[in-house]
Amino acid sequence: MRSTLVVTLTLAILPCVGWPQTRTPAEMITRMESDAMYGSDLASLPKGTPADKNLAFREMLHLPNPPRPPAISGTVYAAALRHAVPKAAAKAHDRARKLFGSGKVSDAARELEKAVALDPDFAEAHENLGALYIKLGRPAEAEPHSRRAIELNPGLASAHSNYATTLAANGNFPEAEKAGRRAIELDPVSVPVLTDVAWAFYLGRHYQDAIEMASRAIESFDLSSYDLILSSSHAVAKGVRTREGQVHVSYCHTPMRYAWDLRGQYLGVRGLDRGIRGIVVHHLLDRLQDWDRASSGRVSKFNQRFSGISFKR
Repeated sequence: MRSTLVVTLTLAILPCVGWPQTRTPAEMITRMESDAMYGSDLASLPKGTPADKNLAFREMLHLPNPPRPPAISGTVYAAALRHAVPKAAAKAHDRARKLFGSGKVSDAARELEKAVALDPDFAEAHENLGALYIKLGRPAEAEPHSRRAIELNPGLASAHSNYATTLAANGNFPEAEKAGRRAIELDPVSVPVLTDVAWAFYLGRHYQDAIEMASRAIESFDLSSYDLILSSSHAVAKGVRTREGQVHVSYCHTPMRYAWDLRGQYLGVRGLDRGIRGIVVHHLLDRLQDWDRASSGRVSKFNQRFSGISFKR
């Protein structure tokens, strides 16, 4: 049963920003369990709607209900609500979603290109096209679409976080930082927004900000329905919040040595071990130590990659 829960967790926490998966985690669980229990004997499967079947399987297998994803807040402007998307553009956008869900990213981008050509004011299509261009390694083409999505709906946090990633990929780190901080102002709890902004800060070498955003993102996952949590961590993944009675096993690639025993070495080669900048960086690393110590207490058992590493509570 525990191996089943681990698979469930892996499926549940894979983010796909703005795009649906071809199957929901619950549907995938049901399919795997039905194959394992019944093989191809479809006659023995529970009857009813897909939701009824999912519920029946969860009850038979004593599985917890999948955790609900966090609600994404934000502001939607009246102009965006009033805008009527032409049917042809909406169909192209829907085809793009399905293609993306099946892993055909380039084909999905081409459908989104059709959607924005048919409707230049289609904010969601611009936002998703910008994100796909980034995924395809075409950041220069992504920037105008990410910017247009903000013009059409300036209160949408994910549009600002996508824009931050785009600007950072294009080397415009000062503007990327502004866009990222605006995204966090609009929605400080969205995991996709936090992870986008963390990546933008990382590309801009704002490592402390990147780690802060990433730690906030990992702490936002609600995994309270699971009995067993497995994490693969070199910095923040071990910081996932747990409840009493949960078992959390963390595979640690390496501790945050830049915040602990190798701090002087890391800062020295970058010229950050002295002066005003050194004082600021040491303060930030002291805060990171506090978080690292606190989050380590959420782990039941550490597994380590290198035999020379030791862990102390």
